Amino acid sequence: MRDAVLDAAERIARHPQSGTVREDLAPLPIRFVPLPRFRDVIVYETRPQDRPVILRIVHGAMDLPEVLSRMG
Repeated sequence: MRDAVLDAAERIARHPQSGTVREDLAPLPIRFVPLPRFRDVIVYETRPQDRPVILRIVHGAMDLPEVLSRMG
């Protein structure tokens, strides 16, 4: 899983706008990227003129709205 996270983090760094926007779950600038071969999702924030910040890696079986509500 470590390699999948590192690969996804590199893609996010190169293309910060590539993640999925889910305004029903979190407002912009929060985006989501699923990890290939795993049930996990990377939750990250894009920042103007700065690097994106990974906020959390969440397992797909977790209640994502609940997890996100505890982040803010």
